[in-house]
Order: sequence, then C-alpha cells, then structure tokens
Amino acid sequence: MNKITKLSTIALALMLCVGCSANKDNQKTKTENPKQENVTANPKEDKATAAKRMKLMKELEKYNKGAESFISNKQYQKYIKTPIKEYGQKVEVKGKKMNVYTVGEGKVPIVFIPGQGTVTAKHQYHNLISNLSKTHKVVVVEPFGSGLSDVIDQPRNLANITSDIHEALQKVGITGKYVIASHSIGGVYALKYISTYPKEVLGLIGLDTSTPGMEGGKQIDFADPVLKELPKIPKVSDDINAQFFAIGHKVLNNPNMKEEAKNSSNMINESANYKIPKGIPAMYLLARESDLGLQLRSLDIPIKGSWQEQHKELSEDPKEVSIHTLDGTHQIYNTNLKEVIDYTNQFMKTFEK
Repeated sequence: MNKITKLSTIALALMLCVGCSANKDNQKTKTENPKQENVTANPKEDKATAAKRMKLMKELEKYNKGAESFISNKQYQKYIKTPIKEYGQKVEVKGKKMNVYTVGEGKVPIVFIPGQGTVTAKHQYHNLISNLSKTHKVVVVEPFGSGLSDVIDQPRNLANITSDIHEALQKVGITGKYVIASHSIGGVYALKYISTYPKEVLGLIGLDTSTPGMEGGKQIDFADPVLKELPKIPKVSDDINAQFFAIGHKVLNNPNMKEEAKNSSNMINESANYKIPKGIPAMYLLARESDLGLQLRSLDIPIKGSWQEQHKELSEDPKEVSIHTLDGTHQIYNTNLKEVIDYTNQFMKTFEK
C-alpha cells in the first residue's frame, strides 16, 4: 500500500467522494489522515521538486477554504431526526429493492450514476438535477446501500454494481438509447457500464470523474481518512438538507457503503481493462482542484499523463472526446453549476436532433 501526503490524500479522497456525504458518527467535515500529519516536502527531494510541491499545495489551499458550508452539531442532531420521505420507484433486482428516481421530460434520458459514498443522489445533486430536468428526462439509480435502496449481500465490485444499475433501468422501462452522466468514481462505473452495454448508450457526461491512471496503478490505502465535519448542500431548502442528513445518517456506514469504499482502489485499477467504444462521444467537465491534486500525487507516485490526457485515453477514439477544465472543486455540480448546465445542454443537442 502506498502512503501519500496529507493534502494529496485529501484530493484523492475527494475524487472518490469519501468526503462528499454526511457521516453517521462524526460531527465535523474535513477529511483527515491522523497518520500523515506532515504536509511539508520530503527532505530528500531536490529543491525544484520541493518548490513545485509547495506551489501546488498553496494553489490547492484556495479550494480547501470556503469550498463547503458546514452545520453545527446541534443542527446535525436535529436533521438526523427528520422523518425520511419516500421518493422514486422501487424495483426488484436480484431479490432486493433498488430505488430509481425519475424527473423531467425529454427525447433522450440522462441516466445519472453517482459516485461512491453518495448517500442520496436525489438530494446531493439536487441543484444539478432540478435544473437539467427542466429540459431533459433525468433518471437516477441508487445503487444498493445508498438512498432508499436495500442493502444486498453481494460483493460490491464493478460487475455487480453495473449489472444492478442496468437491471433497475430495464425494470423502469429505460432500455436505450440514453446518455450516461457520472461523477467521481461513478466515472469508473460508467466506463464498465458502457463497455458492457454499448448498444444502449449514446454518450457520456463525466463530472470530474475518476480514471484508471489516477493512482499510477498503485493500491492506495483509504482506511485512515475519516470525516471530521459535515458539509451541507448549498442553495437548497432546509428540508432538502434535512433529508440529506437523515438518509446519510441511516446509510453511510452500512455494509455495502463500507465495502464499496474498501474496494474503490481495486475498481479504479480494474477499469484500465475497459474503453469507451468508437461511436460513443464523451464530454468531461473536470475540476481544477482535482487537476492540481493529480499533479501533487505525481511527485510521490509514478503517474502517466495529465488529468486531461488520462480522460482522453478512456475512449477508443480520442477525437470523440471533449474536455473542459473548470475553476472549481470536485463538487463542480455546485461550485460551477451554471457552466455544468450550459455544457450539458450543449452536449445533449447532439442527440436530440
């Protein structure tokens, strides 16, 4: 297992959505690794590398400050006592119930695959979904262990997660053609999904998605980072935040969530075996924060290609890939909402003619 610097660990954890949701047992929201207290340069590295490291850390700091708003423990305790409201449609998948939330109308559905650790995609991505649903049909499948879906006694790996999502879509009548939208490690799930069901997918929208090369092919230890604070969803009603925290309190530490987090590194590395087939265009909206995080990690572990180059290489035909790097955090669906909506609407026009 490779150990990397504290800030680098934080950046990588953000890509995996480790710190994107409420924690059942903690009242503060910052990801921290107690075994990695020093963020200073390695004393053995040359001056040029040390200078680059410090520069990257300084640039990353602007994204660490004020990127999320927090709630008090008192407010948290109030939220988690909120009765959970039903939403979506429950369908049977492998003998258990999966929840599928559908909203809006449009010629081509946008099927949203959330990132690992997303306790309730309906609420966490509310700002994005509510805006896109004004002109598009948006379908959100909640993987087992998240949202209102059941917990299943089955390994949380790429094959099972993607086949679960596919079966749930079939059950609600989404059989193709549709566009996949994914965030964070949801991009790894999307890569496997599109490779498995290419005839059903028209295109991919990747929101700062993970890549097979982001860890340099290494196994990264995610056992240490823990949540110390709780971020709330910005610019939404108190009721939406209350539902977000109530559901998060219920599901975040269930067996499926824990196993999915534990298997994240393996799934990222496995995804190197898959490519987006020719004829399926992909648009990636990447966060500057994650771009800097990858550069910082490359000082500690061998990483091939830039954040942008790694995404372009996910397709069999790089000419079918468009990339836009936005000046925001990993949560670009909030920090860069208007840009994400504008780029998405533009991309969708390709399929709605």
